[in-house]
Amino acid sequence: MQNALLVYNPNSGGNRFNPLNSILRRFQSQNIQVQTFQLSRLNDHEILLQALSQIRFDLLIISGGDGTINFVVNLLLKNNISLPIGIIPAGTSNDLARNLKLPLDQKKAVDLIALGNTIAIDAGLMNKDNYFLSSCAGGLFTDISYKTEGDLKKNLGPLAYYLKGVQELSRIQPFRLTVNTATASLQEDILLFFILNGPHVAGLTDLVQEADPRDGNLHLVLIKKCEPLDLTGIFFNILGHISLKDHPSVTIISTSQFELKSEQEIILSIDGEKSGTLPAKLAVETKKLTVFSLLK
Repeated sequence: MQNALLVYNPNSGGNRFNPLNSILRRFQSQNIQVQTFQLSRLNDHEILLQALSQIRFDLLIISGGDGTINFVVNLLLKNNISLPIGIIPAGTSNDLARNLKLPLDQKKAVDLIALGNTIAIDAGLMNKDNYFLSSCAGGLFTDISYKTEGDLKKNLGPLAYYLKGVQELSRIQPFRLTVNTATASLQEDILLFFILNGPHVAGLTDLVQEADPRDGNLHLVLIKKCEPLDLTGIFFNILGHISLKDHPSVTIISTSQFELKSEQEIILSIDGEKSGTLPAKLAVETKKLTVFSLLK
């Protein structure tokens, strides 16, 4: 029987985590003995690190949203702890789960972990200090998740972010962004940017359709200064799974490392949580994390 630690956030996604006992029973029926750790205190990272250091686990399971997964994975990577990661999605957007094509049904997610199939995925690294698994973003939608009411997110899921974003269109202010890569430099007045480690972000599906969390690149999406009607059209394209590659108000750059600068204070969101400001140096670390997935 395998020994696993389940780290869970009971507040993710409006308390979407299934009753704990039913999850534990399902794991036990699959010959996985699970100990639990609830994220709820300020010093959680110290207690969790101590548990991971003192007890031998065969795998680590995380139940929560993208922010919860980011918190736990940063703890692992920064302390050189290598364990295969199982994910039970329980957030609003579940971008990483969608990027990995994981089932959003929590019981099916348990069954997938029990199958034992793993892959190695890339991780983004900002300023050599902060890992991200799905996205880093700045501009218009950076603070949308913090302004979206809990009941709206619980009832509508990712669509709630889009609806809130439309309400914010009247206050859009473009900012000047400088992008430096190994081979080029550009300056552009933009409304927002996304840096993706997969095709999905903030519940938006296939923002960069060809992106893959194993492709060795980060994908920078710049949405340039445009009229609110044009911006609304861009998001309708996204919702309709229409590629943005040739859109005149969108620039997409795929590369392994780059730097972003702005004279304005631009707050960043990493995996859906506020995390610092520009400037930022970003790089991909290939095959950094082992996760359970059905991807080949």
